[in-house]
Amino acid sequence: MRLAQLVLTSLIIATASVANAQLPIGFGPIAVGQPWIEIEGKFPYQDMSDASTLPERFSQECGYKQVSMTTDKGYLLVTTNDFVVTELSLITPINPGSDLMAVADLVMQTYGQPKSAAMRTALGQATIDRQRVNYIELKYDSEHPVTFYVSGANLWEYQTKVSFVRGRWHQNKTYRCARELEKTAKQQRDPKPNS
Repeated sequence: MRLAQLVLTSLIIATASVANAQLPIGFGPIAVGQPWIEIEGKFPYQDMSDASTLPERFSQECGYKQVSMTTDKGYLLVTTNDFVVTELSLITPINPGSDLMAVADLVMQTYGQPKSAAMRTALGQATIDRQRVNYIELKYDSEHPVTFYVSGANLWEYQTKVSFVRGRWHQNKTYRCARELEKTAKQQRDPKPNS
């Protein structure tokens, strides 16, 4: 067994307490659905949110944020909407040249058959040819949907993404709030003349 497979096996086992256990809802002390205020001051992070435009700044005022946290296995991307964690992605490097199909098999041995699976070439074309596979996606239904991605050249990484079941609701709330702030700012900037 290759070193990459051993590393991924330990990662999968760490994510699930026992084989065929429930899919993850978070990583370490951070879980989807958790208020951002419970995380913000406890862990070092790099803010990846773009605030270069007024609408993006309004989105942040309404609770949108994307941050990156370094872990011992790679890094964790945390996305919030409406000040609630709506998506978590744990991204771990794998050794260049690793057998991507073997990594995907480990995921399925641990969590069972996915709801859907896709394999693509480096150019994004669907394929079933094991020699041409450069990207694998395994989607699982759960309390909070989980997707596993295995990427070959040029990324060579393994990603576990957990999406909060009410994530879309919180995202829409953030968008509505940001539009209201933008509308108010426009009215203050361009007041209607007195009739």
